[in-house]
Amino acid sequence: MPPQTTAPPSSAQADKATDHAPPAPTLDQGIRDRDWISNQDPQQFTVQLISSDNEAAVVRFIRKHHIEKQAAYYSTMRSGKTWYSVVYGNFPNHNAARQALSRLPRVLRRDSPRIRNFQGMQSQLRPTP
Repeated sequence: MPPQTTAPPSSAQADKATDHAPPAPTLDQGIRDRDWISNQDPQQFTVQLISSDNEAAVVRFIRKHHIEKQAAYYSTMRSGKTWYSVVYGNFPNHNAARQALSRLPRVLRRDSPRIRNFQGMQSQLRPTP
């Protein structure tokens, strides 16, 4: 009887196998950040949902509410301390941002979100370490 050989896995099988590999751990994995914010049209608007001095807390907030595809976070300096803010969406004008804010679930409106333009946020971005 001839020896049995096994064909190498197809590329689809190899891709499927790597789909199950754990991703490299990073705090903000899959969440938009300062780079996304810096690339937005400065004349457009967003909704700032929360701010905190705890980076892990803002990342947890984004994940808990499943807004990874709509939100981003960035850091600024305030009174000598690093603060992290979560923003939601990109809107062509203040009115569109206001309408989007009014349609957000109550839990996302709980902390008195405010409308921001990207120009103001971009001027506050901390340099990448």
